[in-house]
Amino acid sequence: MTIPSQSKALVQVNVLSTIIASLPVKEFEGYLEPKISETTGLVVAHTVTTVKDGLTVARVLNPTGKAVELKQVLHMGDF
Repeated sequence: MTIPSQSKALVQVNVLSTIIASLPVKEFEGYLEPKISETTGLVVAHTVTTVKDGLTVARVLNPTGKAVELKQVLHMGDF
């Protein structure tokens, strides 16, 4: 997925267990604390959200002047 310059997007993200990294989490409500690399230029919003079947959404902002492509393995934050 590509986030155009100076825009925002809701991005579907995987939530993995902290005990077994490859195991998706089933369902819970939690707080997404952004922890994204500064080199991306992106901003991830602090969010209280529901995880269902290991999936949730994150609001991602691209304040830069260039489009940014999201890598599939990009770590956006912690629950």
